[in-house]
Amino acid sequence: MLLAKSSSASHSIGAARVDTTRLGSAHLGTAFQAVVDLDSGAVLGAEALLRADVAGRAVPPLKLLAWAKERGTLAELDLAALTCAVATAGAAGRGVLLVNIEPSTLMNHTPEVIAVLEGRAQGLHVVVEVTERALAADPAALLLATEELHKKGYPIAVDDVGANPQSLALLEVIRPGVVKLDMSLLRDYADPDSLHVAGAVAAYAEAVGASVIAGGIETQEDLLRARVLGAGFGQGSLWGQPGPRWPEQVAESPLRFCPPPQGAPRGATDTPFSVISKHRATRVACGDMLMPLSLAVEASVARSHLPAILLATVQHVRHVPPSTRDRFAQLAQTLPVVGMLGEFVTELRIPGAHLADLRADDPLCLEWSIVALGAQSAVALTARELPRVPGCERGYEFTTTHERHAVVAAAATLISRLGSRPA
Repeated sequence: MLLAKSSSASHSIGAARVDTTRLGSAHLGTAFQAVVDLDSGAVLGAEALLRADVAGRAVPPLKLLAWAKERGTLAELDLAALTCAVATAGAAGRGVLLVNIEPSTLMNHTPEVIAVLEGRAQGLHVVVEVTERALAADPAALLLATEELHKKGYPIAVDDVGANPQSLALLEVIRPGVVKLDMSLLRDYADPDSLHVAGAVAAYAEAVGASVIAGGIETQEDLLRARVLGAGFGQGSLWGQPGPRWPEQVAESPLRFCPPPQGAPRGATDTPFSVISKHRATRVACGDMLMPLSLAVEASVARSHLPAILLATVQHVRHVPPSTRDRFAQLAQTLPVVGMLGEFVTELRIPGAHLADLRADDPLCLEWSIVALGAQSAVALTARELPRVPGCERGYEFTTTHERHAVVAAAATLISRLGSRPA
């Protein structure tokens, strides 16, 4: 099951062409680990695991990935490994294949990734995995890439959920059809934080019909714990070690039909106010009257047991006093995503925050909105400035909501326009 890679070789499948010139002399192969129904024990899918050797000696995948990253060849390695996995699985049989793709490869080489997937054998259904830790680094680029995969019918799986609960709030924005619980949740089963994470995942899965897979199941006790945590599927040595053979699967695996509903498509001109005001009555108030409401939304993220994301539109940088900048800088050190959009806001240089400058004619420049979205909480205040309101220096038409679907939709309109987190 090894795929030869020489220093001047290239490999192609379907419409995808993977240049491996800079990878050096190596052999890439694929091992498969079964995904099992926890109730029946039936095999419903298989995850592709990278295997490699150089000069006849096995190289640990993490070491190979680190080596490629240091040399700037991570995308080439990732695409070559993906090509190998899809080709090997397609030649071996039909069923569901889960493939892990580095977030940077998915975001920066989306067309190449899709081209490899489109070259899969008939009868092979592919679920694309990204690690949870990547969701908060560049949410705008990741959202764009996952939307492209959804359009092509490829479900998304979020891996390692629970290893770091920072990105739970983004699940409903990215809309994975599969959520994979990190094995640490099984090991720390009695820890309240583990139960909070598992509960948030279960709530998401129940709301959208996603599948939950528990990883690292080694014993019958692990199996029982996985069930209690809400997993319906599992992986681990309880069912054998990963190997080169493609595991035979049941004919109709539920994993292949797991994309959650798309919902209403997001328009290019959608804003928090346009989204929420469709469903909520609006009122008029002076800007200084809305400040306590805005501070209350900020405070809600501090009270959330699981980390939430905080997004704001401020119209223009002149409307951001030093106190607001300081609060956002402090929140950016602990929350997974803190974002601010407005004219010239990048001048604020808030450490750890995602900032995005707006053109003066952007509809968002008329809005003062603040959106807080967590795995267990959701609230938004959104306001649009009016030309003249008697008695107000600055008057607004505004509305607030705790309705989760509306808050998620409002958050998506802003996340899609954020910049990446500064180093």
